[in-house]
Amino acid sequence: MPAGANGHMDLAITKDSNDVIVYQNNATDWIAMADLNTGLETQLIEIPFSTNPDIGLHFSGNCYKKPGWVLISTYGAKNPPKGYTHSWMDNLLFMVELEANPKIIKLAKTHSYTAEDPDDVEKNYFAEAFASINSNGTRVIFGSNWGILSPTDYTDAYEVKMPTGWDQ
Repeated sequence: MPAGANGHMDLAITKDSNDVIVYQNNATDWIAMADLNTGLETQLIEIPFSTNPDIGLHFSGNCYKKPGWVLISTYGAKNPPKGYTHSWMDNLLFMVELEANPKIIKLAKTHSYTAEDPDDVEKNYFAEAFASINSNGTRVIFGSNWGILSPTDYTDAYEVKMPTGWDQ
């Protein structure tokens, strides 16, 4: 595995049927994929930590019947750290094409916040969205507290139905 490939990750399949792992590269601050046969890393998207350092990510590469894509869900505090703003990637579900210079398809805002502020001691772990896409690439399920921060363990389940041809 490439250096830095020790963050959140999942397996996926490229359009040309290569097995890859898609992950947050903690050494480069990029979302990247590595071919499991060759170990070759491809950087996909730079994570905008310079805009908001409070971005957490989860990956779902389950859509093996629609290869070439990975679902990414992000989470963080309702308010960014002092001196920062929210980025385009915050609290978002989006699909990323598994190739260099990928297409990005935004699906939905999650409204899922782990705390009011990044420095809060008590965080809602289960409000991290944890989105998962089905094998056909037609439905996404995720958890969200929809901005309700108290009680701190509050979370509901939501579904996104993907339109036919969403990848075109």
